[in-house]
Amino acid sequence: LKISIVSADFASFVLIFSQWNVQWGGLEAIGLFLVWVPLLFFLIIKISEEKHKFWYALLAALILAPNWVFGLTQTTLYLAAALGIFAMFLDFKKHRFLFLKYKNTFICIAIILLSVAIVLPVLKADYSIYSLSWRSGGLSYQESFNKDYFNIFDLVHFVSPFIILPFLNTEFTHFYLGILPLLLIALAWKIKKEDPFARFFKWMMILTLATAIIYSPIFYILTKIPVFNSFRGPGKFLFLTTFAMAILAGFGLDALRENQGLKFFSRISSFYKKFLVIFGLIIVAINAINYFAFEFLVKIGFKVFMRFGYVRTLQREPVYYVDKVRELLSSWFYQFSFSNIEIWLAIITLISTGLIVLLFLKNKVSFAVFSILAILLVYFSSFFIWHRYYNFVSASLLNPPPAIQFLIDHRDDQYRALSFNIGIESYKKMGLDNKNPEKSFKFDIAILRTDEFMYYNIETLNGHEAFLTTRQEFFSDFNSQFTTQKLTLDEKRKLFESKIKLLSMMNVKYILSPLALDKPFIKRLDSKITDTQIPLYVYENPDVLPKIYFAKSAVYLKENLPDDVIRQKLSEINDFRGKTLIECDDCKENPVGNKGIVRFESYKPDEILLDVKNKNDSWLVFSNSFLPGWRAFVDGEEVKLYRANYLFQTIQVPAGDHKILFKYKIL
Repeated sequence: LKISIVSADFASFVLIFSQWNVQWGGLEAIGLFLVWVPLLFFLIIKISEEKHKFWYALLAALILAPNWVFGLTQTTLYLAAALGIFAMFLDFKKHRFLFLKYKNTFICIAIILLSVAIVLPVLKADYSIYSLSWRSGGLSYQESFNKDYFNIFDLVHFVSPFIILPFLNTEFTHFYLGILPLLLIALAWKIKKEDPFARFFKWMMILTLATAIIYSPIFYILTKIPVFNSFRGPGKFLFLTTFAMAILAGFGLDALRENQGLKFFSRISSFYKKFLVIFGLIIVAINAINYFAFEFLVKIGFKVFMRFGYVRTLQREPVYYVDKVRELLSSWFYQFSFSNIEIWLAIITLISTGLIVLLFLKNKVSFAVFSILAILLVYFSSFFIWHRYYNFVSASLLNPPPAIQFLIDHRDDQYRALSFNIGIESYKKMGLDNKNPEKSFKFDIAILRTDEFMYYNIETLNGHEAFLTTRQEFFSDFNSQFTTQKLTLDEKRKLFESKIKLLSMMNVKYILSPLALDKPFIKRLDSKITDTQIPLYVYENPDVLPKIYFAKSAVYLKENLPDDVIRQKLSEINDFRGKTLIECDDCKENPVGNKGIVRFESYKPDEILLDVKNKNDSWLVFSNSFLPGWRAFVDGEEVKLYRANYLFQTIQVPAGDHKILFKYKIL
């Protein structure tokens, strides 16, 4: 980009410590992806310089290829689009409207196509699963526009990532990269002698930021374009915004090095001083109002809520909502409270920024010293802010509490576990304090609320999935029905107990429950959720079916019936031990094989080898999701897989002794 080494260093630190990178860069796949973003733009520039362009193009294709299938298809699509536009920009700079001379653009298109071709077998396998999901055929604008966007209140995160105002901010912050980079971006925007690269990244910043804003018309247009309409969450564009802003910050620092725009930067500094004064007065005013008029505001807030918000709630006794309004206002005020260490971190960073800018403009320090101070400021402010923001906790918290240790000790590949999650609000009513990150993490570990089960190699029906087929969402629907606040705890318990036949069919042997369950569940452990007095029991389900078993009898349905029809038929089966629902067009007779014996020779996640013995032709049920890629073999001969019990797999096994292989192979 033809900027100085020190400015490039500064831009690199800004990029590395930006919130998008810090927030997502800890994940292995995304961390690698973020490295490729600047490298791929670099390769497009090298291609435009003609020398060795085909080798650079091949390298770019090899770098881009794996990202399509590392769970990053969406961000890779956005990156590929940005690279194509960048190549087009470089061609336009040279050839204007002589489109036939747009070599960079054609090469970039070839890079993208080659990268897709390299991983095409995997993409085809992915697409076969995608076609079974509710995203098949593309998403509507409403479906696409999920929570991952930003609104006007989120812009406060340019100042501090800590300021979270429930019902005003979104749950994603994304923006923090420091005030000094913002001042330098403003300078890069203003300088007269404009670098063409700077011009491109200005527009890249504007367009990607505009795409990610709530109700963005640009994102609306993208939802009408094939492929782009398969994804949701406009906030996924913001990694490009961050990248563009970091580069512009480097251009701004370089402008100071070359003594460009000093007068304008001085005006920015003057404006910034006024901002600091106003920001300080606002903080003082907020603290004063909190101290002297908090209860008065609670009364006003309660009246406003009763006038406009009450009808949207469960409409409990009005007095119940007084505490809710008080809690909400208290959380808002705390964000700016002098007792909140986060606001002091923000204030110190803001003042430090103003101080080094003032020292430079007053000629108290040279540009060399100023640039070093700028890098140190970005580094140390980010270090302390992110350390506080993420509240890093000790790895010792992963030491399993008693209930989890019980599941580890009784682990069996033939069965699953389930956490009876009654909803976070219900846990709070039982005494949970999850404001402290350490306590919150201990709570998540204790009940395996999200994906913590992976730490302990426990197979559960809990967890968060970014992508599920329509039928697999049955799991999510099953779990989420108990978290509602429309039911009392006793009603939730009775509802959960009524689902025992489905629990048994889904191979759930052990249940983590904060509520005491009645028979036939058998209590195996009595404990408490870590650091609380909330009970946590481990129950055993005596009616559980193993993952692999011979069905006693079958109820047949036609294949490819609507999901709601199959779910209705599923609900009519009272005992899955006695009946198995099988989707089969050409099945007329009902093989009976309840005397069959199943012996495991090996059990791996993607390959199960069985030695079976049965007196009659039988249905062998394998309770893993029916997904493209699974294949079944009887004595080395491949046989057809059918759907069993809406979710799972089954095969026909002839009478006698047989070797059965279930294998998952997507290619």
